Amino acid sequence: MTTDHSSLSRELCLHTLAQHVREDRPRLFAIYGLHHGRPLDVVCGWGMEWEPEYGGAIFYDPENRTIWRADSAQRLLVSQQRIAEARLVRFDNGTMET
Repeated sequence: MTTDHSSLSRELCLHTLAQHVREDRPRLFAIYGLHHGRPLDVVCGWGMEWEPEYGGAIFYDPENRTIWRADSAQRLLVSQQRIAEARLVRFDNGTMET
């Protein structure tokens, strides 16, 4: 019986990746609020945040079909606060930031 080292290496790699995607998964958050000067227009979207060395954070606004990227969810909140009275909710720990 011969051993296929290639398939063993692939299985080990897949096992390692399975651990990695669980341990280094992004933290989930939402940003929502009301536009300045247009009180009935909303900002509402969801995002994912990784450690800065893994890419920081992304935020998706489905109404405008836009994606924003920054070093952190907090920086994305600050950018949205330029146009709206916005709030940040982190789902992983249930905290809310303004």
